[in-house]
Amino acid sequence: MATFQEKTGADNPLNGVDVGNNSAPVLADVDGDGDLDAFIGNINGNIKYFQNNNGSFTEQIGAANPFNGVDVGQLASPRFADVDKDGDLDAF
Repeated sequence: MATFQEKTGADNPLNGVDVGNNSAPVLADVDGDGDLDAFIGNINGNIKYFQNNNGSFTEQIGAANPFNGVDVGQLASPRFADVDKDGDLDAF
């Protein structure tokens, strides 16, 4: 059986990340570097992108965020799957 241990402070790779209430995180290797990046939808309908660099997550803003300017109205909840079966992840 799997066991989980809470990581706090500097041991938590997402320490300091705050996207507000009702956030909806999803992890996916969108940049193709072999690690999981974090995409977090928020109550305002926006999607924040945190690139994983060797276990350290850095928010990507502006043109570095592939979801920059996307606003779904409210309660954004990103998901990824290879919908078109071309070998890469598609966002919806």
